[in-house]
Formats: sequence, C-alpha cells, structure tokens
Amino acid sequence: LTELLSALGSTCPLQELKLQSNRIGPSDAAILVKFLGGKSDDGLPVLPRLNRLDMSYNELGDIGITKLTRAISKRSKVHMTEVSLSGNDMGSKGIESIMNKLLQHKLMTLNLDNNSIGDQ
Repeated sequence: LTELLSALGSTCPLQELKLQSNRIGPSDAAILVKFLGGKSDDGLPVLPRLNRLDMSYNELGDIGITKLTRAISKRSKVHMTEVSLSGNDMGSKGIESIMNKLLQHKLMTLNLDNNSIGDQ
C-alpha cells in the first residue's frame, strides 16, 4: 500500500480509488489515513480530485472505519460523493463514526452491506 500511494503522488488527478478485497485491516488503514491527511506542495489535500473511495472487504473493523472516516472528514476542500465500506466487520462504533464524520460530505452513495450493523 505504501508503494502504491507513493507512486500515485500527492497531486495525482485520480477521482476514484478502489482498494477493495486487499486485507488492509485497521493497522494498515493507518497508512492510507496518513496519506489522505497530507498536503501537496501547493497546500492542497493529496489526491485533490478524489471523490469516490472503495475500501470494501478489507477487515477494517470499527477501529479502521473510525480512522478512515476521520481522515475523510478532514478533507473539507474535497467532497466525497461515494464511499463503499461493505464487508468490513463494522459494528455500532463504526456506524457512529460514519454518522458523525462522513455525512457532512455531499455523499450520494454510501455502501455498507455485509457488516455487523444491528439495532444498538
């Protein structure tokens, strides 16, 4: 993941990043979180056009989801329109983070299928 993000660079015009089914897990999600929280040389957020992110089936759990949603929410100049977090063993803590952090973006699509979301 580190090599991929380094190769993309901070000013890459990518609009969509699909990293589904890569067993990233909560500890490696920190690498993506750190990258997304960075700035390019001109002060813009890295990947300044990124508006769609698919992190489905990466075993992120509540901890990884919380870290990721926090990083996305800090990107106030870049609005996510689609986020896919399906199949990440997410429970009520992850949902709480999504509700508090992600919904401030102009999301049009939020995929959460195949998680452990219950009535809590």
